[in-house]
Amino acid sequence: MDDQAHHRLSWLIVAIALIVFVLAGLLGGPGAAFDVNLIHSLAADRAAHPGLTAVVIPVTNAGGAGGMIALLVNVAGLLAFQRRWRAALVFAGIVLSGRAIDELIKLLVDRPRPAFDAHPVSVTSLSFPSAHAANSMITLLAIALLIVPARMRTVAICLALAITGVIGSTRPFLGVHWPSDVVGGWAFGIAWVVTLAKASHYWRASGESRAM
Repeated sequence: MDDQAHHRLSWLIVAIALIVFVLAGLLGGPGAAFDVNLIHSLAADRAAHPGLTAVVIPVTNAGGAGGMIALLVNVAGLLAFQRRWRAALVFAGIVLSGRAIDELIKLLVDRPRPAFDAHPVSVTSLSFPSAHAANSMITLLAIALLIVPARMRTVAICLALAITGVIGSTRPFLGVHWPSDVVGGWAFGIAWVVTLAKASHYWRASGESRAM
């Protein structure tokens, strides 16, 4: 794929992700029949399979703030050890700014979490978008796009999407997020990373051209 086609594809992905994010925010939540019905169905599945809940909880915890921040620190530390200062700065900036924007959006949207039964894990923040979905997407996709060598990038992107998909899916199963919260988190994460990855590319290219 040439640079122009890659450029157009990147912005198409951002546009689609933003549309999905907005629709998830506008159409989902406690007033959406799809969200409510699926949460009730998942609550029944959870009650019928308590062993599955015990398996899901460690997965959801791995995608939480502790797990993702630990991954951020380790990856940024490795890059710094390799003296890849710019990569470490860009990676940390994308992840940390994405986390902050996600929390700001939660406050602005002010969507309550599902509350039909007792949550098997503790939650304290608002519902939309899911921080587990958004932050795992941002962290893992940023690694795939910015750090993994180009020859392995396609595999890394697929792996990042798969892991994030599993992490995000645990949230409605545990009854702590509406499905649209998770979809919105995924969409926000994709739009954020792709946009800032493109900006990083322009920044690097501009710096190289000035150095010539």
